[in-house]
Amino acid sequence: MTKGARKAVVCGSMLAALLGAAMQPALGRGQTATGSGAVAHPKSVLADARLAYYNLHSRGMASFQCDFVPDWNLVLGDMKKTNPDAAKNLLLLLQQLHFTVSIAADDSLKVTHSGLENVQNPDVINGLSQIYGGLEQMVTGTFQTWNLFMLKTPFPDSNSDFELLDLGPRYQLKFNDAGANVVTTMGHDFAIEKMEVTNPGSESSIGPVLTSTPEGFVLAGFDASYKPQNEGDATKLRVRLEYAKVQGLEMLSRMTVDGTSGSTPFTVALGFSNCQATMK
Repeated sequence: MTKGARKAVVCGSMLAALLGAAMQPALGRGQTATGSGAVAHPKSVLADARLAYYNLHSRGMASFQCDFVPDWNLVLGDMKKTNPDAAKNLLLLLQQLHFTVSIAADDSLKVTHSGLENVQNPDVINGLSQIYGGLEQMVTGTFQTWNLFMLKTPFPDSNSDFELLDLGPRYQLKFNDAGANVVTTMGHDFAIEKMEVTNPGSESSIGPVLTSTPEGFVLAGFDASYKPQNEGDATKLRVRLEYAKVQGLEMLSRMTVDGTSGSTPFTVALGFSNCQATMK
C-alpha cells in the first residue's frame, strides 16, 4: 500500500479516538453554573432526556461480537490508479484477513484480526501492521462515540451538578469536569444537535445524526471536528452508520468514515456480519 493510502487509514481514527477520550470523562460529574432561562425542574427534564434514546443494555443485551470486512477497493483507491498491478496483488492478501469486534458486559471493546500469519516478507509484514493498527484505531475510536449513545447515555446523571437552560426552541446543557467545559444543545424532543468540549489547548465537537424510532433515538452517524493548538493537526470527520436487526436488537451492518486530517483526505467503509448478542 502506498504511504498516502496507509496514512489515510490511520488518520481516519484520530478524531474519533480523541473525541471519545474527551467526551466520556466529561460526562460524569460537573459543577453547577447559574444563568437566565433556567428550567424549573431540570432533574426531571434530564431524566426524560436519558429515556429518549435507544439503549441496547436496557433492551437486555449484555455483550456482542461481530465480524467486519473493510472495503479494500475503497482503501486502495489511489494505489489502483498509480500502480494497479501492486494493488491487485495486495488486494489478494488483504482479502485473506479476518477482523472481529466485540464489546464485553463492562462495555470494554476488543478488535482482533487473523490471517496471513505465515507471511515472511518484512516489508509486507510492516505494511500489514500499519493497516491492522489503522483499522483497529478507527474502529475503537468510532465505537467510543457509538458506545456513548447506544450503550451508555450522552447525558450526565440527573443527581450530578449541571445547568440546564431553556433557550426557546432548544435546551442548552452545561457542566464542567476535570478541566473540560461541556456544552450540549438539544431540541425540546431531546434530540442532541451538538456536543462541544473545550479542554486546555483543544476544542472538540460532535454533531450526532439521529434516527427517531418507537424505541428512542438511534445514532445514525455523527459529524465531528477536533481543533488542537497546532492548526495543522486539525481533523474533521463524517461517520455514517447503518443497522440491521439481530435477535431483535439494532446492530451495526455498515460504517462509513470519511474526512480530513490536516490536509489529508480519507475514506474507509466497513461491513459487519455474523453479529451475535449475549443477553442478560
